[in-house]
Amino acid sequence: MESPDARYLTYLFAGEQLYRIPDTTAAKPLATEPIDKPAPLPVVAKPVMPTVEEPLPYNPKHQVLIVVATLSVAEKALLTKILAAVNLQMNQVDILNLSEIAQADLRAVLTQKSLQQLITFGVSLFKIKLEIPLTPYQVRAVQGINFLYADPLEQIDSDVALKRALWTSLKQMFS
Repeated sequence: MESPDARYLTYLFAGEQLYRIPDTTAAKPLATEPIDKPAPLPVVAKPVMPTVEEPLPYNPKHQVLIVVATLSVAEKALLTKILAAVNLQMNQVDILNLSEIAQADLRAVLTQKSLQQLITFGVSLFKIKLEIPLTPYQVRAVQGINFLYADPLEQIDSDVALKRALWTSLKQMFS
């Protein structure tokens, strides 16, 4: 008589050739001789884990925040012109340059409600710990803050169409 397991396997593997491996573990005699004490394991230094820098919290000083990945001299000059177009100067905005810090955490900005506008040039809000999807050049209001995502300043500087799109968005944002 077949065992229930054998019937199940026959059903499961119908049409395939099956092999039975004999159980050889029961035929081995148990060792009666003492077993030598194993050699001690070598001492290995624990690997040093790299420290993960905590994201810096951001405390705004102004009502407008500009987020950039980098800010060269040429990009700073363009940013000065962009701000002048909306009647702002560089000393009236906060600039968060991500090339100067490891990470930034702007989640508290939403709860503090100290900002009115946040413009990011080529930096996803996810990178600064804000899980707000944005469409390029479309102003989106979230919890009383107007958000705008634009291309990096370097690209905007060399593309007239991007400059127009940015100007249209800025007029809407600062009106």
